[in-house]
Amino acid sequence: MSGPPSTSPGLPPPKPKGILKKTPPAPPTFNMDQEADDVVNDYQMAAHREYQQAVQQAKLLLAQRDQIPPTAPLETFERLSTFPPTRGPGIDAANPAPADVDDFLSTISTFLPREYMDLIDERNCVGNCGYTLCPRPKRNREGLHSIKMTGIARTEDVNKWCSDRCALRALFIHVQLQNPSYVWKDGQTVVKVELRAEGPVNPPGQQQTPRNGKQVVTPSSATNGQPVGEADRDTRRQITKEATALAVERGDAGKLLGVGKQIEITIREKSSIAPAQAPDRPSDEDGDRYEMVEGHRIQFGKGKRGKGEEDEDSGSEDDDDDDDDDDDDYLPPTLRM
Repeated sequence: MSGPPSTSPGLPPPKPKGILKKTPPAPPTFNMDQEADDVVNDYQMAAHREYQQAVQQAKLLLAQRDQIPPTAPLETFERLSTFPPTRGPGIDAANPAPADVDDFLSTISTFLPREYMDLIDERNCVGNCGYTLCPRPKRNREGLHSIKMTGIARTEDVNKWCSDRCALRALFIHVQLQNPSYVWKDGQTVVKVELRAEGPVNPPGQQQTPRNGKQVVTPSSATNGQPVGEADRDTRRQITKEATALAVERGDAGKLLGVGKQIEITIREKSSIAPAQAPDRPSDEDGDRYEMVEGHRIQFGKGKRGKGEEDEDSGSEDDDDDDDDDDDDYLPPTLRM
């Protein structure tokens, strides 16, 4: 017979196992309201930080706007009055040198609007165009006023530039200085100044193509690359004729009148020779004076008819006056049904 299981001395007896299933631990509970509050608090804190940063940046910009910047030195005016330093073929106001553009924009960003206007006057004093990147001289028109296609302007204002395009370029710079927008550059905020965008320009030797698709005859294309002076008379006439027709289509025919010419216009008051006379007063013999308004007879609703037709109409109208529809009798003939 087998006895009870032997146990090693010194060890506790094994614990009996239960026959019941163990209940799993309860899952952790989450407080949805608490999580929503945390998300809202984080969003509010982030929005508050952004608001504080925007306020600080706005205060900085206002302080820079109200702060009077130092006056531009006289040497800067002298240097910009003879700008641009890079001159040569292919360099003009529409296509300046990149180095001159960078130098001009970095210098002009520190100018005040009134200082920029002073720079234009300084350039005019030495005979240059008011636009700093233009190497051409200014106009030298005489007289008090000048007649342009857009109206009448003072000659003093017209003579500040070499052309109307340069006036637009300079005005574009002046508007940016008057209404500055700041950018962050080299650890500080500076005024953002850009040049006016130029329209597409055809390369040299390329023929112009207007909107209507017709080819424009240029001197080089009409004479196979020869100068205009070597072309014959018929070719010159053809060029002038087609250029005039194209100007009429574009509505620029008026510009052809002023090419190379100065037109003087004198405005005078028209002198009246005969004395003023009052209009003749209508006589009372016709009996139609009540139809006259300041000597003019109203012909509303009355056509040109013969005397016989008028008599027939008068008889028919007398018959119509006796009908029951009296309201229709007071309507003019053109409105009667």
